[in-house]
Amino acid sequence: MNEWAQAYGDKCTFLCICVVGNPQAIQLAGAMGDEMKLAHCVNGYVDNGRSMPKRGQLGCNGFIVFDKEGALVADKTSAYLQVRDLAFAHVRALVDALVAGQPPPKVCPGEIVTVTGLTSSSGAPLTGQKATCLALPDGPTGRVTVHVLKTGKRLKVSPKSIVEMGVAEESDDAPEAVAISRDEAEEDGEAARGGCDDVGS
Repeated sequence: MNEWAQAYGDKCTFLCICVVGNPQAIQLAGAMGDEMKLAHCVNGYVDNGRSMPKRGQLGCNGFIVFDKEGALVADKTSAYLQVRDLAFAHVRALVDALVAGQPPPKVCPGEIVTVTGLTSSSGAPLTGQKATCLALPDGPTGRVTVHVLKTGKRLKVSPKSIVEMGVAEESDDAPEAVAISRDEAEEDGEAARGGCDDVGS
């Protein structure tokens, strides 16, 4: 987080808030600041139960993201414990969009999606499968590269509509999902780049 805060400079603020809610919070926040060398982000604490925030999140389980007006953009980004470096890509995708004055992406790296609406002989068996989004939608085509969790297959899909968004929970057997609906879809064969099948309408 400190590296992000340094890289983005005054374009955004990164907060690390200890929410223990008792007088030990100041010591824990100080220890965290020293250990993580938090020189470029705000390191704060809540030292009483009356001032506890409405939402809280451990960094390894995701981040909370607000826009410059203080409106909630994401109450929980992808968890590092679930998707490793894709979790950081998720945060960067949101912050990059906000800093550029753009709306947040509809789907971000690290988010869990549900593949729906595939009708080809090779795509139909993947309908209903959960997958991890591997990258932001491709600019020219809008296609999203996903990794199907059950089969390990990588696909490039053309989303027609995004129904709901969610991220994997550490304790969930089945992660929440982002459902991506598609019209008639056909298997187009091996994608020219990325070693994945290009599935689209």
